[in-house]
Amino acid sequence: MLLTNLTWPAIEKLPKDTPVVIPIAAIEQHGHHLPLATDSMLLAEIVRRVESA
Repeated sequence: MLLTNLTWPAIEKLPKDTPVVIPIAAIEQHGHHLPLATDSMLLAEIVRRVESA
C-alpha cells in the first residue's frame, strides 16, 4: 500500500509495527533515450512487486 493513497484515519488504524519503506532514488541523466526519473521508476516497480509478494 502507498501511504499517499490512504486517508489519515486509515493510516492511524494501521498496526504500529507495520513496516514502512521509504523509496529514495536518484533523478539524473541517463543519456538521450531515458527519462531523468529512470531510477525512481525502477525502484517504484521493485517496491510494488515486494508488496504483492
